[in-house]
Amino acid sequence: MYSEIADIERFKKFSKLCSYVGLNPSMYQSGNRKYFGRITKQGNKLLRWALIQSAYVAVKFDPELKIFFERLKQKKGVKKAIVATARKLLKRVYAVWKRKEPYESCGSL
Repeated sequence: MYSEIADIERFKKFSKLCSYVGLNPSMYQSGNRKYFGRITKQGNKLLRWALIQSAYVAVKFDPELKIFFERLKQKKGVKKAIVATARKLLKRVYAVWKRKEPYESCGSL
């Protein structure tokens, strides 16, 4: 991730990084109603692939992510749940990288 992103400071908000990776949902708006669709897939394919593969591993070892994934899997299916988990994982990476603090997990199984 470091070699693909290089400088995290160029992303002022998480949503900008998410767009760069291509994990943000498409949005259609009509008046005051917003409709969210599939991920846009516009962005860095390598990072998106790496995050999705990492999410598969993370749900095995991180209890919080596992609960999140299992809950979504029941409602949306495996593929949508793993993409949502990858986005959550990216949010954690962004926070740790921006704050320059070590990651502290809530525990392991």
